[in-house]
Amino acid sequence: MHRLVIDNDYHCGVNSQLTVYMNRKLQIVSGKGGVGKSMVAAALAQKQAAQGYNTLLVSFGQVQFKHPVYNKELSYEPQCIKENLHLAQVDARLVLKEYIRRKMVLSFLYQPVFDNAAVIKLLDALPLFNELLSLGKLCDLVGEKSPFERVVFDAPATGHVKILFNVPEVASKTLVAGPIYSNALKILDMLRNIQTTELVIVTLAEEAPTREAYELFLFAKETAQVACDRLIVNRFTPARFTDQELQNLEQWARADQAAAPFYDAARYETSIARSQATQLEWLCSKQLPVMTLPEITTESDDRQELVYELVQHLDLAHE
Repeated sequence: MHRLVIDNDYHCGVNSQLTVYMNRKLQIVSGKGGVGKSMVAAALAQKQAAQGYNTLLVSFGQVQFKHPVYNKELSYEPQCIKENLHLAQVDARLVLKEYIRRKMVLSFLYQPVFDNAAVIKLLDALPLFNELLSLGKLCDLVGEKSPFERVVFDAPATGHVKILFNVPEVASKTLVAGPIYSNALKILDMLRNIQTTELVIVTLAEEAPTREAYELFLFAKETAQVACDRLIVNRFTPARFTDQELQNLEQWARADQAAAPFYDAARYETSIARSQATQLEWLCSKQLPVMTLPEITTESDDRQELVYELVQHLDLAHE
């Protein structure tokens, strides 16, 4: 059984940007570790797939693992898991192999070189290597020749995504010509194109995650120059009881010991709700484009079911 608070989805400073961000091809989803970033990224991708857009949910990494929501082995080649919804994992080494295969004559002669353990270690040690190649592949996935109409990038957590955003800027200033320089400029154009790209920040209504989310928002706006029109407060618990209702429950609990667990649960939930409301008010006081997604519980641990419910709340928040 689901516990949903549909009438309490909240947003401030979002509505004026609605038509803009709903048409952006690339959504980069990041936030502090443990805030539900991958769940929200999956919900955003699934929502757009349901709207009829051919959508790719992509992450970066060299170690193959199963997707935390869909329980599918991630691969470099996009795989269709639902109508209009695909999964992929970008591996910088495979990006390099693909580039050589496309650009080099007799490319098969070069392939064994990049499978050599010493070469792999050397490439991993090169500054910016993995980030630039992976971001370059993301450019291709967003480009005009891509089969995908929407790309949701389940990006690394806050600290790493800042590095990721800095990489093309550093490369463009360090180099003056060549393919890496050209690739860096191409990436910068993609990231800073307000019509194409947006950063979606996910946080919890807790002090440390909200402060980190605010810092990421400022970094995106002032340093990386990446559009950010959605800061999603995940697992938000709105207040369900007034002070008078809590007093009535307390009196009931004193008169009837069997009612004590109800009062304790209401008091505990209210304390969480008030604490979260304080953090939400702080975010809104900073004029951030805040919207909330509620705490959702199910009887099973089926993450796809949770994502489905999140999609419904994204719809409600956009009405």
